[in-house]
Amino acid sequence: MKSATENLELNNAMFQAMVPVLIQCFGLILLGFVAGMLKLLTHSQAKGLGIYVTSFALPAIFFKVMVSIEFSNVDWYLILSVSLGKAIAFFCTMAIVLIFSLGKSLGAAGIMAIFVSQSNDVALAYPILQLLYPELAHYIYLFAPTQLVLLNPFGYFALEWHRTREKLALSSVLTQQTLQPSQRSSITTFRKIFKVARFVASNPLFFMTVLGVIFNFILKHKLPDMLHGFFSDLGASFNATALFYLGFSMVGKVKRIAKRGIYILVFILIAKVILSPFITREVTKLLTAHQPRNISLAKSNFAFLYAAAPTAPPVFLFASKFGVIPEVISAGLVIGTFLYAPIMFILGGMATLVDVDPRFYDNTLERAAVYFSWASVLCCTWVLSVLLVTKKACRMPYRFLLCLIVSVMVFCTTLAIGSIWEPISWNTTPVATWGEYVQFVIFFIACTASRLWTAFLSIAVLYQVHYKRSLPKCVQFIFYALGMLIPIVVTSILILSSGSASTRDVNPAFHYGKAQQICSTIVLCICLSVSLISLVCTFQLNASFYHNETIINAVGDERRPLISPQPETGWDSPATLTDSSVNPNVDTSLSPLQLPSLVDVNLHSTSPYSDDDIRHRENIPSNPNRIEQINTSAVHSPSPIVHSVATESFHQFFILNILLLISMLFGICICIWRLARETEAGVFIAVEFLDQAFNFGQGILIFSVFGFDTDLIISPLINCISTMGYWVSTNFSWPSLPMASRLRVEEVEQFVAIQLPLCMQQICVTVCLSGHTLESVFYFRDFHQWVSQKSAAEGRHHLREDTASLLLALTTRNLIRRLTGNSEAIRGAERLEVGDSAVSNSSAASSPQLSRLSELDEAPVLYQYLGSP
Repeated sequence: MKSATENLELNNAMFQAMVPVLIQCFGLILLGFVAGMLKLLTHSQAKGLGIYVTSFALPAIFFKVMVSIEFSNVDWYLILSVSLGKAIAFFCTMAIVLIFSLGKSLGAAGIMAIFVSQSNDVALAYPILQLLYPELAHYIYLFAPTQLVLLNPFGYFALEWHRTREKLALSSVLTQQTLQPSQRSSITTFRKIFKVARFVASNPLFFMTVLGVIFNFILKHKLPDMLHGFFSDLGASFNATALFYLGFSMVGKVKRIAKRGIYILVFILIAKVILSPFITREVTKLLTAHQPRNISLAKSNFAFLYAAAPTAPPVFLFASKFGVIPEVISAGLVIGTFLYAPIMFILGGMATLVDVDPRFYDNTLERAAVYFSWASVLCCTWVLSVLLVTKKACRMPYRFLLCLIVSVMVFCTTLAIGSIWEPISWNTTPVATWGEYVQFVIFFIACTASRLWTAFLSIAVLYQVHYKRSLPKCVQFIFYALGMLIPIVVTSILILSSGSASTRDVNPAFHYGKAQQICSTIVLCICLSVSLISLVCTFQLNASFYHNETIINAVGDERRPLISPQPETGWDSPATLTDSSVNPNVDTSLSPLQLPSLVDVNLHSTSPYSDDDIRHRENIPSNPNRIEQINTSAVHSPSPIVHSVATESFHQFFILNILLLISMLFGICICIWRLARETEAGVFIAVEFLDQAFNFGQGILIFSVFGFDTDLIISPLINCISTMGYWVSTNFSWPSLPMASRLRVEEVEQFVAIQLPLCMQQICVTVCLSGHTLESVFYFRDFHQWVSQKSAAEGRHHLREDTASLLLALTTRNLIRRLTGNSEAIRGAERLEVGDSAVSNSSAASSPQLSRLSELDEAPVLYQYLGSP
């Protein structure tokens, strides 16, 4: 107990000491960001600051450290383990990207691998790790050369090869010549290897590191006094300057990213923030297992925190230079940097704890699980209501989503309601009652079913994308049966094998010890594998479909969207694809996973050669009728195209699968951790919390993706707020703001000053009544059509509600007045022809006809223009 109390006191002291360090680091970053926002430095000045940081200050630090370090006291196992962890993250990232892109996106694989493995260690991680692990912090200077010399050259070579392949593909198509494979392999490969080697050797950091190692042996680990002061002062300027430059370089980096770019951003952030630290920690723990437990655990936690450090800014420079997803890399750089503060604040102090008594954390962890369960129940209820009201629950793959929601609701409700009559308290030897058995059986069946339905949902989406139709009814019934039988069988095996061996645990999901952990691990591994394979295949099919449809659009004489009908597809909206002429450099950066190379896709808009030459190279028919037939068949194909990348529902299911995969990954990590019976250190408690958050928070994840239905919720809510805002402004505000919240005052003033006179001149007519004539009268429909055409010309979409709000604003400004359809004078109105407007000559127009013209129930049929302000 004394040891546990001392650990808690040490933990509190670490948290208190960490706050000033975090303020120091991120305060400098924020200062640089503000300086960039206010444009206090020019671009050339900032560039010079970056050159000073990377070419002078940082190499000086490495030279000083390498000269003075005692290599005989270095733990090479720690260096090997961290380097091996980086290499695993690097090559796994490259492999995954190449698998997803069918081997086409070599440049994206290289830059993403560098992003995941590289760390901003000296500037940002060193001050924090110096506080937590002062005896290990100097190892950071030994990790960086490994990244620079061994891993980064593979990324540079991939980027160079990508650029060369793009140039060769473009030149071969334009010149109608194909280079021989021997020429490409012998000449290009040699040049790229030489270029990469020259780039690495000329790097000041590499050069000064090598010099430092050489002078370490010459000077006997001691820098002369005449040089010590120089390099110390030069290195002392690095930290503040580098952090300030980091903040300055973040300005304008977060830009609009396409949906494919969002997938890539999520992937690299997950790999950098979650996967890479855990991989590095496990490798370090494995290679240092022969050392004393306290030392090995401290080094593994140090490696964990080091690997979680954000990526350094030079990665963005390479992404911009080669034109490979610079928007995604820049956004990942900014988000990863600002995520590092809460990660270090939460995990930094926890990781320093070696022995943790679960009694100090069980109450917090169990209450967190209960709170997440209640939130998931509410979120699932909301999403379930949305699916039922919109009748999506009757279509595929929403039926499988419905089963997933029900499963999550059941096991979260079991835990949430069970916590009401069972107080949360620590008891190592509980006596299991029949009620607890029933509660656990229901809980484990539903929890296992939720993982199975995640895998089944991935399979359903893959089938619908591949075959362009939903799963057959007989296959659906098979999945329904498996979704009920497999959890029951697994739970029965668990209960029969474990007997009455119920134990209290900090995680409410584990009460049957090792048997339950083995069952959970098997189920999670199978479901994770099935979901991941389905996800990869689905992504590849959509990428291929997107490329094929883009080529069809590029061949046609007119670029027009491909619209497919919605019947019997199960998706929310029809699939649409729009083309645009894109600069090859920008296109490569925005969509590196588009297959195959983007040079082939955009050739029709950039090539100086004739269409016949290009058709000959691409095997495209030269007959215009044949081209039109291709476009027509693509538009009017009887087989519904349900799997376009532009389909909103596909993106929703894709994102949900990614989130649930992360949840299963945390579950596998915690199960393996428990099976290995590793010491319950601070990182274990942190992982326990993350596992509970993602497991009992599955309902929150589902709500974040499917909880907001645009047609059912967003649009009615906006209309309601608009109506209320107009009513409040009309009754309680001054006349200058009597409009619905859909329009701003500036928009109305601009319309009145520029467009109103021209609009009234074109749409106003004269209406002859029985006793008199009304001048300058216009119809709602004519006004709406005129405003909509102007908005469309400016690239905006104008709704009828926007037109109504604009008319209300003009009415309150006394520029127009309403003439109601119930008026006796209006019922006898005759519409005449004035100017260029064609008006019907009917002698009378009934109220139903006027109502039809307005196309809005209870909307004013006619308005009269009262003149300019």
